Order: sequence, then structure tokens, then C-alpha cells
Amino acid sequence: MSADGKPSVWVMMPWAERNTYQSSLGAEIEALGYRVVYRRRRGFLPLGGVGKEWAGGRRVLHLHWIEELANGRRRWMVTVRWLLLWVQVWWMRRRGVMVLWTGHNLEPHEGFGLPGQRWFYRRVIRQADGVMVHCRAAGKLIVERWGLPRDRMLVVPHPLFAGDYPAASSRGEARERLGLAGADRVVVHVGMLKAYKNLGELIRVFGASTVAGVNDRLVIAGMSLDPALTAELEALAERDPRVRVDPGFLSPESLVDYVSASDVVALPYRATLTSGVAMLAATYGRPVIGPGEGCMSEMMGGHGFEYSLAEERGLVRALDEALACDDLGGMGERFAEHNAAATWERMAGVLVDWAEGSAAGSSG
Repeated sequence: MSADGKPSVWVMMPWAERNTYQSSLGAEIEALGYRVVYRRRRGFLPLGGVGKEWAGGRRVLHLHWIEELANGRRRWMVTVRWLLLWVQVWWMRRRGVMVLWTGHNLEPHEGFGLPGQRWFYRRVIRQADGVMVHCRAAGKLIVERWGLPRDRMLVVPHPLFAGDYPAASSRGEARERLGLAGADRVVVHVGMLKAYKNLGELIRVFGASTVAGVNDRLVIAGMSLDPALTAELEALAERDPRVRVDPGFLSPESLVDYVSASDVVALPYRATLTSGVAMLAATYGRPVIGPGEGCMSEMMGGHGFEYSLAEERGLVRALDEALACDDLGGMGERFAEHNAAATWERMAGVLVDWAEGSAAGSSG
């Protein structure tokens, strides 16, 4: 509630319904007095359907994966939507709406396929009054890449997902359900199957490892919207009976089963700024293998298997170290403890304090 007694509104766009990040954060923002609204794009306009939410009080437009607001089937449509998104954000700021952008990624994972997209992306995010990042390194990268002022960065660690997903299964029960009973070490990757995740290389490295035993397993599970990539991964898996690719939607229960069945979670990304899957692994006490880029090194805090993207055979070394480690359980517990102070309540408090302070500053 604002000083004039009108309800304060916090709109999150675009809404990723199956990702608990927004709903978990939104619940804590609501507890601090805002009415939280989740919106997908409606109609042709990138921010279509949002205007009616601005009844009065403090108003925050919280943007996440903005490229999804401008996508379309035709090239001209994508370009026009980027232009409209830029204009709509500008117009809302003129009307007193505070704009917050969460920098989940340094740039869209799929890149900028059309001329002008990078230009519009820069113009849209540079209009944000505040930019939330999950570590100082991410803030530095965003400032350098996009020319944003440093004083707009809000550094808030990515929370664990405690209570957001079902309780962990025992490793034995999860493996039994997934057909992994009798396996020794199990390396798992979960999440959308996308090219930037470098999963084909993970399969090749696992297959060539001199440490991976005959009873060790690599399992890659998640939904794919790229039939060619799915076919490539399945073809690679057919060459090694220790490797499994399970493409398809993962329910929360299935997702937890895959993580529970694992000894270590592999995130062999070609580029990363932050990782919700890393925090999911930490939530269930599983260490991760991943590049020490963006926030990953800070997230791991030395309790994982880190490598540099510039390191020749870095993924090979990290995977072999994980497979040879005799304290993966202890490492996973320390990984969780390292991130235990990061909560959705803490994140919401930082963001609401920012919104209240920004509103007071603009009115003063």
C-alpha cells in the first residue's frame, strides 16, 4: 500500500509458469504488501494487457526474459515487437512505473538472429531503473557488455529451492524408479535440452573418460524443442550403453527423482551467468560440475568441480575429478550450507526496499 492508500502492484513478465523462481519470489513480495500479477504476452503488443493493472499506488514492472516478449513467427514481426517493447517500456516509465530487470542471462542463449535485435535489447534494458543480478561478477559483466550504470545493480544471491519442490527421495528409491538400480556413480543433467548447454560434448567426454567405470551412468533428462539436437544426443547415447537421454517434460516429482538419483549434477554450459539448476542441486545436497563463469564460481564456493572455459580439456578434468571423488555426499552438503543464507524472503526484502526508496526519491 502506498502513502496515498492506493494498492501497490508488482507485475512480472513474461511469466514462466513451470519455473518456480517467479512464484516463490512473488509470494514473498505479496507478504510485503504488494499485489503481484503474473503476465504472459497478450496479443501483438509485447506488454499487452498490462495497462489495466496500473490502478494507482506504487507500480513496478519486473521484466525477466525479455526476448520472449518480442519473439514471433515472422522476421518482420520480431523486429516490430522489439520496437514496440522499447516504446512501451519508455511510455510506462513516463507514467511513473518503476522498471526492474532481472539479468538471468548476459544475452539470450539463442543469440540475436536478426539485424537490430542487439540494438533494441540494449535500449530496453538500459531503461530499467534497477537491475537485479545474483552476484557481483554478473553485475560487472552486464555493466561492461551493455553500458548500464553500476549504481543500478542490485546484487542478491540466488536462493535455494527449499520447500518449492517435493521432498527428496532416497537415492536407492529414486534409482529404482528410474531404472538405475545397481549403478555405481550417476552423473545427471536436468533441464531444457538446448545447444548452449554443450550436452553432446558431455556425452563424448564421459564416454572417453578413463575414470568412468562400466557401472557408472550418465543421464540427461529434460524437455527439448529442438528435434535435431534431440536426435544428435540420442545418436551419441546409442554408442555407449552407460549413457541415457530421456527427452520429455519433467514433472516436479520426476525432476526431484533425477536429482535424488544422482551423485553429481553436470552443467557443462558454453556460457552462463547464473544457474537455477545449480541451486536445485544444492537444495538436494548434490555438488555440480560446471564452468566458473558468471555466478557459478561464487555459487559453488569451492564445493564443486569447477573449470575455466578457456582451459583445454577443462570439462574432462572436472568430470574425472568428480568420478574419482570419495566424498561427493559431504561436498554436496557443504554446497548447500554455503548457499543457505540466500532465501526468497531476503530477495523480496531487497527488491521492495529498492522500490520504496526509488518511489520516495522520485516524489521528493
